[in-house]
Amino acid sequence: MDRSSSPSAGVLAVFGTALVERTRRGTVLTPAGRLVLTRADRIDEELSSAATNLARYRPEPGSEVLGALT
Repeated sequence: MDRSSSPSAGVLAVFGTALVERTRRGTVLTPAGRLVLTRADRIDEELSSAATNLARYRPEPGSEVLGALT
């Protein structure tokens, strides 16, 4: 397999460092990987909160305007 097309090559291109390392027992996060995971968790929480807050702006079922007057 060409390493330049592997998923890890894409991660290296974006972050410039490895986020996981292989061990005999599997894979573990590197310090950079733990940092990215922490940030990703915060981003996920913010997006979930935003979706909850935006839900109040959704129209009630049956209240949508289906036409317009000209």
